[in-house]
Amino acid sequence: MADVVSGNKNPDSSMAREAAGSVQKHESRTLFNHSVRLIVFGALKGIRQNLEFDDELLYVSALLHDLHDAPWSS
Repeated sequence: MADVVSGNKNPDSSMAREAAGSVQKHESRTLFNHSVRLIVFGALKGIRQNLEFDDELLYVSALLHDLHDAPWSS
């Protein structure tokens, strides 16, 4: 995954690592790549519009937005 988007480094918190691991474990590579693109495009749009946003919240929510059949979704 791209570690830097337009000068912004992806978060390296335990929550961010766990989110990425969950998506990789429970979903296809295609869906994981879709989520990564959402992070990139969301960050770029926010930067272009001069919006303040929480990098970690964007990262985790984009990764998990399409997660299905995860242990907590039952």
